[in-house]
Amino acid sequence: MALSEQLYGIWLLWAGVGLGAFLSSMGYHWLIAQSVMLTFLTMWCLENIDAKLFLRGVLFTAVEVFFKDFDVAGQMRVPDDGPVILACAPHANQFVDPTVVTKAIPRTDIGFLAAASTMRKKYIGRLAKVMQSIPVERPQDIATVGQGTIAVEVGSHTVQGHGSRFTATMKPGCLLVIDSGPEKGCTSRVATVESDTLMTLKRPLQWPRTATHHSGALLERLNASSYKIHPLLDQSAVFDAVYNRLNEGHVVGIFPEGGSHDRTELLPIKAGVSVMALGAMAKYPNVMSNLKIIPVGINYFNGHRFRSRVFVDIGQPIVPDPSLVEQFRKGGAERKMAQNKLLEQVATALKGVTVEASDFNHLLFLRAVRRLYKSTTHKASPEERMALMLAFSKGYKRDVNDKQVQQLYQDVLNYRQRLIRLDISDHEVSRSHPRD
Repeated sequence: MALSEQLYGIWLLWAGVGLGAFLSSMGYHWLIAQSVMLTFLTMWCLENIDAKLFLRGVLFTAVEVFFKDFDVAGQMRVPDDGPVILACAPHANQFVDPTVVTKAIPRTDIGFLAAASTMRKKYIGRLAKVMQSIPVERPQDIATVGQGTIAVEVGSHTVQGHGSRFTATMKPGCLLVIDSGPEKGCTSRVATVESDTLMTLKRPLQWPRTATHHSGALLERLNASSYKIHPLLDQSAVFDAVYNRLNEGHVVGIFPEGGSHDRTELLPIKAGVSVMALGAMAKYPNVMSNLKIIPVGINYFNGHRFRSRVFVDIGQPIVPDPSLVEQFRKGGAERKMAQNKLLEQVATALKGVTVEASDFNHLLFLRAVRRLYKSTTHKASPEERMALMLAFSKGYKRDVNDKQVQQLYQDVLNYRQRLIRLDISDHEVSRSHPRD
């Protein structure tokens, strides 16, 4: 801070205190004197306090009050600088999840992708902008109600409209969403629009995989149903904003499942995370040599309740293979293959940091047993880590009443408590000298 700025700040504080004291001595009401002083103090705060750091402090305090336990593993895997994409899952809450991840990651330059509809809200939008969020327009947020009704035969690609205006409201690539009856929620993309009452779908109507349904084809005829239209959006501006943010060496956070949900397992990962990574690497040489994708598992236990628990597991960074970038540059089918290959890596890594557990101690127990069991000379892959977690989880459920298993459970938790009291991590124990 320059000397002139320091003097200006001192002048504001001096003027506020001085005027407040002067007005009090002149017999003015205390409220007037205090208001004048607070006005100058507010001016000083606006000039000298970083809004983002202040907001982070407020949000972190709220998290510490709400959660009884906030535990993080793998913070050392996050580089101190350079471009990073945080792939976070599962996505339970659009407001709490980003705050939890931001608190867990030791970087202050994190900006999450956020729904544009949220950022358009008067107060929440301002907070999101302060936190340097990147707005993403979602088709469901600007969906329109289709005119008339539609009928579709089972397994058919043809949609017959009644009182509809397909040529004015539909375009190839738009998403048709059924909005009434038992079939509500079924979707398909529009392939072609022949007339106001006839169009063709890319595939038969299907249930999407959501918190209440598994994906699958529609098995009954659709007759006289209302529908919504989700437009096909051009997200090039969003991708450009992400590319530029990464090129500047910052962190971009994304929830690749798309929307929030309350399932205990992961939903299918969307392609956006791989497009962002490969697109940024293809565009900027600096990103090409430095980008890391870091999987972040958010594990809540009764997360909707006050004084509940959360465990954030930060996985091994993924460094995209340069050959995938070259494949991505070719476009067409090659581009799609490159995206899918990287997407599989991200999905596997996320499975390695998320696990279904009955309670917080159960999760800590499984993770500690996995680390104690694994050889210190072998670097486990995400697949191996997940396999160990699942194997121990299955074995524990089977033998939970065995006295030896119960004793092991208690011994492992006691070991973890000792590590906390000594302020050391588990991996440091195996590397330390016996006398330490």
